[in-house]
Amino acid sequence: MIKRFGKLITASFIVIAIGIVTFLLLIPLYGYFSIDTDIIGLIIFCIGLVICTIGIIRRYKPQGFKPMALIVLAAVLSMPVSIH
Repeated sequence: MIKRFGKLITASFIVIAIGIVTFLLLIPLYGYFSIDTDIIGLIIFCIGLVICTIGIIRRYKPQGFKPMALIVLAAVLSMPVSIH
């Protein structure tokens, strides 16, 4: 999988999966222990998307308008991380 997609994109898939699992654990953790994990899960998911965007920029080296659009997308997705 690493040879096919690259290290950053593979790492982003793992981080995204961790974010989704953390977000989905909201129901049992909040119900039994009053632990709120939805914000943490969404932040981890957004970090995974930013890593994936950076991996796409580094691997495929897009030309023209695409790199600027991907950089803006990464900046917008990383905004919730800087708020906390």
